[in-house]
Amino acid sequence: MQLSILIPTFDYVCYTLVHNLQAQCECMNNLDGYEILVMEDGGKDQVKAIANHKINDLPNCRYIRKKENVGRAYNINNLVKEAKGDWCIIMDCDAQVINNNFIKNYISATKQHPEADVIIGGLTNPTTLPSPEVSLRYTYEKNAEPFRTTQYCNAHPYSRFCTFNVMIKRTLILATPFHPTFTKYGFEDIFMGVELSRKKVSIIYIENPLQHTGFDDNNIFLKKTETALTMLHKAGDMLLPYTRLGKVVDMCHKWHMENTLYLCYRITKPFLRKNLLGEKPNMRFFAFYKLGYYIGLTK
Repeated sequence: MQLSILIPTFDYVCYTLVHNLQAQCECMNNLDGYEILVMEDGGKDQVKAIANHKINDLPNCRYIRKKENVGRAYNINNLVKEAKGDWCIIMDCDAQVINNNFIKNYISATKQHPEADVIIGGLTNPTTLPSPEVSLRYTYEKNAEPFRTTQYCNAHPYSRFCTFNVMIKRTLILATPFHPTFTKYGFEDIFMGVELSRKKVSIIYIENPLQHTGFDDNNIFLKKTETALTMLHKAGDMLLPYTRLGKVVDMCHKWHMENTLYLCYRITKPFLRKNLLGEKPNMRFFAFYKLGYYIGLTK
């Protein structure tokens, strides 16, 4: 097997991540070859770019810096085109390797599940809040954990598809690239799950997590959430019905509740933002904020 490890990044230093992965690949005797490709998506931070350039000093590793910011979906598509492996491991740049057998577990899974076209290792979060400034993203991630267990994901393989840590056949993702609609942050993974469902692609979830470490501060994450909702609105009917938010929006439409809910959102928005940007964000408030913001996009 030839393996390509693909890491899209934007102004984030991932030398340590690449070094750890490269060391594991070097210990694998049953690989015909491997490569680790990191692609910078138009980042502007020169200091971080210089740090990432050291990746080129590692055997079989390459740091590719693109001048134009095209979004994560396009970045992954470009990485897959650059790759040479039969299988591609795609991961986020803010992941941390927490298992010395991470690569070995993926290779073993391809033999244990020869029918699988996609193998997903999952993610884990720190057990304690890293900083009060990242409380919104951290609380959101912790609340999502019951829906990310291997058992739950194998029961709902397409709706839980995520490229934070996934191994996928290169021929599959070349034939089913990320959709060009998603030029900015948000929902590209969910739409890919819809596409894989339509093609009845075999997806297997295993216990092989990476740890999520790059928590955005509250202001940035709230802004990213708004950007993602804008992407969802742009995608429209090709994606909205497949999301939990879309089902709520549809119910509100049927009951003619949009105007009332949007008025409540506008009145309570300062209070909601104060809570969400504070140390103890309420996830029900977050859900209502997203609903109100999305309805506002339809006005």
